[in-house]
Amino acid sequence: MSRAALTTRLATALSGMPGQVVITGGGGWLGLASLDLLERLLGDDLAARVKVYGSRARMLTLPSGRNIPL
Repeated sequence: MSRAALTTRLATALSGMPGQVVITGGGGWLGLASLDLLERLLGDDLAARVKVYGSRARMLTLPSGRNIPL
């Protein structure tokens, strides 16, 4: 399966799922990589659908420049 096909399949699956996605350790390498992927899949729905937790409260800046609270 190509990367584009996988991305489309994941985006479709996420858009059809109710509820929220929770990321723990959002400021770490895996957390940031997960947020980057979710932002590409969810677009502007990221802030409404994803809750991010970490060791301290702060704003995270994603590679796109979007800020999301941690």
